[in-house]
Amino acid sequence: MSLISFGLKKSRSKKTVASPLSAFAEPEHDEPAPALSEAQTLSESDRLQNEGNSAADGENFSTALHLWNQAISLTPLKAQLHEQKAQVFLQLGHFWNAVQCATRATELDATWADAFLTLGRSQLGLGEPELALKSMDTALQLQVLVLQRKQHPDATTKRIKVV
Repeated sequence: MSLISFGLKKSRSKKTVASPLSAFAEPEHDEPAPALSEAQTLSESDRLQNEGNSAADGENFSTALHLWNQAISLTPLKAQLHEQKAQVFLQLGHFWNAVQCATRATELDATWADAFLTLGRSQLGLGEPELALKSMDTALQLQVLVLQRKQHPDATTKRIKVV
């Protein structure tokens, strides 16, 4: 009887990938950080976000996720950070994590069309076309409202029900 090996082939890609669960892990601290003012906190979060963006642009996704997690620990209500994590998880094929991050982004900013579009793409990757269609429809409705406001800034627009 021969043994069968179930080894993984090494990818030729230079993408750095961390465990999907590590993106949700709390940042490690060796010593307590000094208290920052609100302005310092926002500035540090922006710096970490920009460094994460550069890492993601260079396809160093593990570093990007790590930096964005640090930024989220400083500014947890910043929808853009969660949406960016969702996009990286989409790139990596980790659709469940992408759905979780994109959902959080839509919870934090229910008027941001891009977050709903990312959520729809994540849901589609997860094999949920009906949910994806609803999310993408919401994204379209929100984008129409944005364009209407640009064309007629003084006009009142109707509110849409976000699904």
